[in-house]
Amino acid sequence: MKRTGKEEYPRSWDIIPLIYGVMGSLLRIGNFSSLTGLFSLSTSLIGIGIGRRESQSNPVFKALTYLSMFVATFSAYELLFYQMVSSSQGGSLGDGLVILAILGCVIAYAYQLFANWIVPYLRLSFKEIGISAHLHWTASAIFLLLGSGLSVATTSGVIGGGVAIALAAYAIAQGKRSPLAPLVNGGMDSYKGNLGGSELWIYTGLTTAIGAIAYFVFLAFPNPWLISNIILPYGAVIACIIAATLYLPPWEEWGWEERPWHNSAFALPLIFTFMTQSAIAIPCLIIVGIFYAIYAKVQDQIRATYITVFLWDWAIFQNVSQSLDAFSSLKFLINICVIGFSGLYFAQVEPNLRSPRTKALRHAFRSLLSGGMGLIAFIYSFTNPSIALSTWGLSAAFIIAGLAFRVRAYLFMGTFTFILLVISQAVTLVTQYSFLMWALGIFAGIGFILVAANFEVRRDRILALFRNVAIELEAWE
Repeated sequence: MKRTGKEEYPRSWDIIPLIYGVMGSLLRIGNFSSLTGLFSLSTSLIGIGIGRRESQSNPVFKALTYLSMFVATFSAYELLFYQMVSSSQGGSLGDGLVILAILGCVIAYAYQLFANWIVPYLRLSFKEIGISAHLHWTASAIFLLLGSGLSVATTSGVIGGGVAIALAAYAIAQGKRSPLAPLVNGGMDSYKGNLGGSELWIYTGLTTAIGAIAYFVFLAFPNPWLISNIILPYGAVIACIIAATLYLPPWEEWGWEERPWHNSAFALPLIFTFMTQSAIAIPCLIIVGIFYAIYAKVQDQIRATYITVFLWDWAIFQNVSQSLDAFSSLKFLINICVIGFSGLYFAQVEPNLRSPRTKALRHAFRSLLSGGMGLIAFIYSFTNPSIALSTWGLSAAFIIAGLAFRVRAYLFMGTFTFILLVISQAVTLVTQYSFLMWALGIFAGIGFILVAANFEVRRDRILALFRNVAIELEAWE
């Protein structure tokens, strides 16, 4: 070519080295040794060298670059896999998956840290290199997750926890401007994502960080007493501490979106509560409920207290189930009252029920709940003297609450329950002591006569009083 003065050569010549490389890789199929991975690596390097020269002008050569990058990754895993299976020390499948996760994490970080050199060499965009890094991150996370479900050595648990921390740091770094995130805008230092980008990475990073903690607790330093007496019963309380840590820092000033951190802080204790529900302690439920009550106060979100009510109801149910017989009528009544009072709290604070247009609905809701509790307590009062006393107290509590808070439903249902109790007690006394029937009849007759006489004398005043009471009740809730 120098004799003719041409600087170009036929592009078909580029295929010749690749053909020889592919043939060499195909001929080694069926053999597995310390060199087979190098055969694949050499073929991938040939493909990268050819693809990078023509990738800008021909999409086929860019596809060749992608394929060569995949083969290079495969060869790296192949070399590592051979070292694992040929090791005399052996090891479990879980240990092997942890080692593979290390390689994926290292490759992902390498793509990110050296992107400024890799991009011009491979003649790809920062976004394309970033996607490759993310794929290796995903593969590493999958290997680590699969390894956690298998038997791993303590050393592998420590290494796996460290890898999980590195993966979490990688993911969280994608949510802000960072030297580790040159993925968009041509490597510029401005990176502002949305739910499909930065926020999703923050959620992913926090989830991975929790997985790292689990790796250290359950696999790296397993302590049966600590797990059964602290981690499982009070894990949600620990989550509250972590949530407060996530909520307080000025994330916006540090370059992250604030919303994913606050959302994670809100959800974390509740997630841990359900994850440890089989062994959770009653004090833990109470403390987590207090956490959400404080959150509702700070954020001025009254609906967050519904979680508090739910957790405290859970604590009461759990305590009652441990203290009373499963078929006890008192236990049933307590459960009904807990549900009823929770519903009354909902009717009291729910914003959608506080408008004048929903006044009738709120009244019906309160009447149904308070009346249902009073009626059920009244029915069960015939079978248990302690329930009878509780029913008297419940009716008195509703009457006092109705007068104090000016709520008609509480006053009406409390009075209704009280009247039912008085009638039932009168019937009981009459059936047990027959002479009382005559005495009660005489007193009742005298009473009706006095009422009728006073009504005739003070008709106008009594009617005016009833009208005033009706007008006053209309102003109540």
